Amino acid sequence: MKQQGIGGQQERGQADPICLCRCPDPLEPRAVEQDTLHVDRLLAGLNPARGLVFLESSGALAQVLPELAPMVGCEQNHWHHFDVWGHSVVTVKAIEAGEGETKRIRRWTALLHDIGKLAVRHVKKGGEWGFYQHESVGADLTAILLDRLKLNRRDAAHI
Repeated sequence: MKQQGIGGQQERGQADPICLCRCPDPLEPRAVEQDTLHVDRLLAGLNPARGLVFLESSGALAQVLPELAPMVGCEQNHWHHFDVWGHSVVTVKAIEAGEGETKRIRRWTALLHDIGKLAVRHVKKGGEWGFYQHESVGADLTAILLDRLKLNRRDAAHI
């Protein structure tokens, strides 16, 4: 089955040259370690933002990282130009400094840095969105997510 991705048509399960990994097929059973490996390679790749956009637009985000799917369309306050997902993708894209492992860990951190916003989002006086204590709630949610993904403990501790 063909699916439209960034850069044209792509067969499910084929290697994606953008993220250097197989594109997850939501209908294909797989181990969580495979999902972790795919995301890890994507974040270590040359264009992780493009790979993340492809994950979301293909529907694979909800399968691979269901904890992050609600970020899509989650509006923020006037200080942000993007929804929570778009902001996280742009933040990942901004990580250029560092080599190898450092860059990969920083990109994981950038991807997950606002995961707590969904849990604490509220309307403040004046009608603007507030995210009080999203960083501490996010730290707890990140630990749970990384444990589910079975990311190695050393990397999880840095993230």
